[in-house]
Amino acid sequence: PKSQVYLRRQLIPWGDSCKLRYGNGPDDSPWLWKHMTEYTCQMARVFHGFRIDNCHNTPLHVAEALLDEARLVRPELFVVAELFTNSVEADNVFINHLGINSLIREAAHAGSSGSLGDTVYRYGGEPVGSFMPRPGVPER
Repeated sequence: PKSQVYLRRQLIPWGDSCKLRYGNGPDDSPWLWKHMTEYTCQMARVFHGFRIDNCHNTPLHVAEALLDEARLVRPELFVVAELFTNSVEADNVFINHLGINSLIREAAHAGSSGSLGDTVYRYGGEPVGSFMPRPGVPER
């Protein structure tokens, strides 16, 4: 094979996920696209939100197509994604193409305490609790 990803040990095998060969579109693997579209729509009927594990390793065109189908079933679908690109620009591509509502980050991926603080500030949203009142915000 052209790829040496297995020989170079570049593939991290997780027990709960596997790579599927979607190809460039439904014509490349009709059964897989049909099956996963039906599954995605079924999950959208049951759940109000999705968590996309390893979103950074999911082909963008696949995630975009499946989320488009899910949003036909549930237009207000909330999408949480695990996204470890180490690039704000790459993050924005995923966020904008997929309509991601919230990101999952791991503190272990921060290279320093400053990097972790920057991530929390950038993606943390509004604080949900504090020991000190925020200046200029009336207490409830």
